[in-house]
Amino acid sequence: MTVRLVAHDFTTTTVNTTATETDLTVLAIPTGGLASDTAIRVTCGGDLLNNTGSPDTFLFTLYLGSTAILTTGATSLAASANRYKWRLQTEICAASDSTQRATGLLTISAADTDDFSADGLTLTGYGTASETGTDQLDVTLTITLGSSSANLEATHKTGILEAIR
Repeated sequence: MTVRLVAHDFTTTTVNTTATETDLTVLAIPTGGLASDTAIRVTCGGDLLNNTGSPDTFLFTLYLGSTAILTTGATSLAASANRYKWRLQTEICAASDSTQRATGLLTISAADTDDFSADGLTLTGYGTASETGTDQLDVTLTITLGSSSANLEATHKTGILEAIR
């Protein structure tokens, strides 16, 4: 098995003051990158802030092309002046040129944890898509905040897309 870096995004993107679904990152899969019997891995990370004074929600959605292949649903986080760290890792496998299957793991730390922590939140998911894997496709990670507030924000800091062969 070989793993090869295909795309990356190390641009810091911060979303706040909106409750509208907003892109955190877009990573391009080149033409043929999800043809039959191929796979990719997407890994992204950043932090969340809920300094609103009460619990609020975050909703992550991962798109393959135009298909929402994984979504967390509205995930509630307690209010804290400290940031939560998050990491999403997803493998997308092409069973055929037009059938993709994804498994994902989203972990969110306890607030203000710089080290590994047993506290926090772990979400797992499975999804499918029927995109044309022989075409160029985008993988897009979006966030929808539960309210529009300068004290509620999501930040993307790292994103990589790897081909697994």
